[in-house]
Amino acid sequence: MSLDSAPTLVLSDLDDDDQAYEVKLEAFTGPMDLLLHLIRKQKVNIYDIPISLIVRQYLEYLSLMKTLNLSMAGDFLVMASTLLYIKSRMLLPKEVNPESDEEEVLDPRSELVRQLVEYERFKEAAGSLVARERQDRKSTRLNSSHTDISRMPSSA
Repeated sequence: MSLDSAPTLVLSDLDDDDQAYEVKLEAFTGPMDLLLHLIRKQKVNIYDIPISLIVRQYLEYLSLMKTLNLSMAGDFLVMASTLLYIKSRMLLPKEVNPESDEEEVLDPRSELVRQLVEYERFKEAAGSLVARERQDRKSTRLNSSHTDISRMPSSA
């Protein structure tokens, strides 16, 4: 699975006219996965997240989940509230870092960015491990089939 694509959940149902319809909804392993997907989809710098846009898209996704009667995990709701909190903090006057002598402005997104970067590293590492496992399985199958052929008695 590539890092840019999320698994898709397909829901089928019958409408009033007894005609089938499908809804494709991307399935995410957790709130960070959805958040990372939205950031990549917008092709924005992870260190400069446009919170307003991402919050709107995140809440739209949650609304769609609710509309389709999918069970909403608490982690997704916690992330939604975190995004809304960050958005509200960004609307307030800028805070100055009290530990620094310089006029360093604290970015309310910094902790979220740190978590996203760490999540992205782990996701990439997991993808590399999956690719390595596939390659190992492939080479093991090739080696075992080669061994089986060499053990066959020759017909003389």
